[in-house]
Amino acid sequence: MIFTCSIQGCIPVWTKSNSRILLDDVWQGEMIELLGWFSSVILVLTISKQVWKQWHEGTSKGVSMWLFIGQMTASTGFTIYSWMLNNWVFVTTNALMLLGAIAGLGIMFQHRRRSQAEQSP
Repeated sequence: MIFTCSIQGCIPVWTKSNSRILLDDVWQGEMIELLGWFSSVILVLTISKQVWKQWHEGTSKGVSMWLFIGQMTASTGFTIYSWMLNNWVFVTTNALMLLGAIAGLGIMFQHRRRSQAEQSP
């Protein structure tokens, strides 16, 4: 098996007697799309759980502001890039990741303000 790649991604192909047999349309379309959406759900749930934990525990100790700034910057770029390629799995995933980063940064600032208020006389 080898892979053939284009700007839209790579797909596996089998070679037999100098002819290529592509995976059938069902596998190429629906199964690949399903894998993308499944992976998206896992990623978004993982990040959402971390942001929820940060909010629920009332602390952002050990969490860098630059994590959220970097995530917001990358997610914005990837959302635009994915939209330009008409890849709705990644448009959705990166837009949700952007919202998660905004929420995480907002929670971090709230925790810092509260901590500063508690420390001042």
